[in-house]
Amino acid sequence: MLTLNSVRIHSLKMFRRWSVRIAAVALLPVATSAQTTAVNDSTKINKEVGICGGVFLKIVELPEIAAKPSQGVFSIDESFENFNLGQQIPVYYAIREWEALIDSSGFNRSNFPITFRFGPLDPNGVLAVTVPTADGNGNLLSAEITFDNDGSTNWFIDNSPEDDSEFLSGDLPQGVGLLSVTRHEIGHALGWNTSERVTVHLSGNTFDQSLLNIATTTEGGLHTDPNVHVDDIMVPAIGTGVRRSISLYPSVAMMSQSFHYWISHLRCVANTNNASQTGSVYQPWSRVQVGVMDTPARSLLIIGPGTYNERVQSMRPAGDWLEIIAPRDATAVIIGQ
Repeated sequence: MLTLNSVRIHSLKMFRRWSVRIAAVALLPVATSAQTTAVNDSTKINKEVGICGGVFLKIVELPEIAAKPSQGVFSIDESFENFNLGQQIPVYYAIREWEALIDSSGFNRSNFPITFRFGPLDPNGVLAVTVPTADGNGNLLSAEITFDNDGSTNWFIDNSPEDDSEFLSGDLPQGVGLLSVTRHEIGHALGWNTSERVTVHLSGNTFDQSLLNIATTTEGGLHTDPNVHVDDIMVPAIGTGVRRSISLYPSVAMMSQSFHYWISHLRCVANTNNASQTGSVYQPWSRVQVGVMDTPARSLLIIGPGTYNERVQSMRPAGDWLEIIAPRDATAVIIGQ
């Protein structure tokens, strides 16, 4: 019998902490449809100095044909205002990370327009604001992200975003990382907001209590609870000298459940009798063995709470590792026959 108690385990041959690197892309965090308030204290490296202040979701009325999602391959159609070429480098890097992670667009537009701009934000100390637009059904259509340039924010502009070495030394960057903030803000633009497709899964401050059981907070908009999901990409605060990775659980799992994004490197098993079982978080497999065998290499497999009466055998090749977890506060019991 194997029991998973909402901790990261490695049930195959190699255990490695989950880090997503797809097509030589590393993943980190940001702030979105929200405002991030900065506290000017340069002596507190790695302390929280930015807090999201609110997600501003616009609902627009569109003809049914115009609002219909395309179910196509996902990409971001970016445009820039008041950005120089150096400032665009980390933003492009974050864009390509999200594009590499999301395979298909689900309910949202496949060619998703996001405008990135620098502009003064009020009150003083706000880092960034994201304003997504949705139709009446909660499908996301576009977003605008504004980063503060009123002189109160000291930005760290990383011209080599694929290299995290400066964050591994004792001499950490003093500014707020534009790369991390962009990652977070795109997360708001693509799902961490109050769209109807998100709120239908909320019970109090818990998202999808029966399966994913993600703790959220409405501090500065919808975010992961920093007291539960520590240092997650979608927590509401970030400090100087900090880099975070885009997390498949909880952050991307929430977005996939809400908007049916297909994430090839995120698969799920649950106690379900659903006719359609694709292995996604919104159409999970019902058998652990299928999950173990069919989840792609270097991926995350979530096994939902409950008891699974089946024999699980791994026949994956050496070096073909997975990370297997149970959601927060959940226990999955696998009883071999």
